[in-house]
Amino acid sequence: MKAYLLLLFSCLTFLPAVAQNTTGVMFFKGTWQEALAEAQRQQKPLFVDVYTTWCGPCKQMDKEVFPNPNVAARYNTAFVNYKLDAEKGEGPAIAKQYAVASYPNLLYLSAEGSLIHRGTGYGGIEAMLKDADKTLELAVNYTPMSQLDRTYTDSKGKNTPQFLRQYLLRRAQLRLPNNEALADYLTTLPADSLQRPATMQLIAGNLTDVRSTAYASLLNYIKKLLYSDLASDKGLAHEINYRMQSSIKGLMRQATQAKNEVLLEEAIAAEVKLATITGRQFSINAHSPERLASDRRLFYLKDSGQMERFRELAIATANRLMAISDDSLRGRDKEGAVINKKMVERLVSSQSTKPHIKQTIFLLQHEASAEVSERLWSVSSLCYRQFTELADNQRALEWNTRALALNRTGSVLLNQSNYLYKVGRTDESTDVLKETIAAMKEEGRDVKMLEEILANRPAKK
Repeated sequence: MKAYLLLLFSCLTFLPAVAQNTTGVMFFKGTWQEALAEAQRQQKPLFVDVYTTWCGPCKQMDKEVFPNPNVAARYNTAFVNYKLDAEKGEGPAIAKQYAVASYPNLLYLSAEGSLIHRGTGYGGIEAMLKDADKTLELAVNYTPMSQLDRTYTDSKGKNTPQFLRQYLLRRAQLRLPNNEALADYLTTLPADSLQRPATMQLIAGNLTDVRSTAYASLLNYIKKLLYSDLASDKGLAHEINYRMQSSIKGLMRQATQAKNEVLLEEAIAAEVKLATITGRQFSINAHSPERLASDRRLFYLKDSGQMERFRELAIATANRLMAISDDSLRGRDKEGAVINKKMVERLVSSQSTKPHIKQTIFLLQHEASAEVSERLWSVSSLCYRQFTELADNQRALEWNTRALALNRTGSVLLNQSNYLYKVGRTDESTDVLKETIAAMKEEGRDVKMLEEILANRPAKK
């Protein structure tokens, strides 16, 4: 059963295929130093695909992008290509060296190892080709970042605003923010220029510290952008929000690594304040401040290895949610449906057949029920790998069963199937897995791995 559970849970994650596809992009096999030496030998830039074994978009890259003949032709001709697992062997140290914070992370380096350009996330074939062109264009008159760093350090206190601006732009493009240089640059600017979009974009690109004056400036500025009708302002607001969220996540990582709950509460306070300002501007599913705080404390305890405290908080959180009556939720759903009526009417009148529209309408008409369902599912999912005792797993199954009664989505069904199998109710699990596949197909999701699991599941007794 343990082997089967591992296969079943793998449907929640993805495993990238790291073997070379001879009809696609050819990846150099060897150590990091050997890859750099090969790039120097061929006098080409080095392209590095930084991935992890749990990264879904990484698998998409392997399946859809790297085998593409146009991508292969460009990259096999212009680059030495290399794959790096960020969590194995040399990977962690190299990922840290290049400030890799998300996956896939696509590094474009000079043959000496200096970062020329960076791509992040899954952008598809077109983005890969554009990144290649951008790198080759930048490489023509490339000044290594290390040289710019030396210039900044050697001229500390004497750098011109023009140099500081170009230096910060370069670091922002490479996602290598420099809070110290940013502070230096801001002291050279007149007060009125701090409200210019270009300046705010530069500040956002180099933000690292939620306790800095730069962060406070962005917090005030984003309020103004949210009330603007200009598309350019909305786009800038999205970028600023993303950068501020990244800074908060950085503080959360510091708190987790140091097991420092003072830093944890600082990070939570910053995220709650930002969420209070932005509300639903960036997502119809934006979480409440109370939800954000609860979730962050759960993740902090799990990721810092404080498992008994994690268990206690998870149970307490779920118990509070389970205590909310169905009658109370129905009443709140009705109130929310009145508020959201016009939005629902617009969605219905659009006659869109997109899978997510149906679920969005449900969320708007059953806001409170959907929120409790999603939270119970979230807590039980988080406990899946942490709970080892049968009693705890049965308790988590009860939480998810309530979640399922409130909102029968593919994700909640999948979690139900997983827990039913885990507690030994295999026949019920199989029935729910079949329903999961049907629901996810309707939602427009890939179910190939689930179908494979179902095909390999033992027959009913």
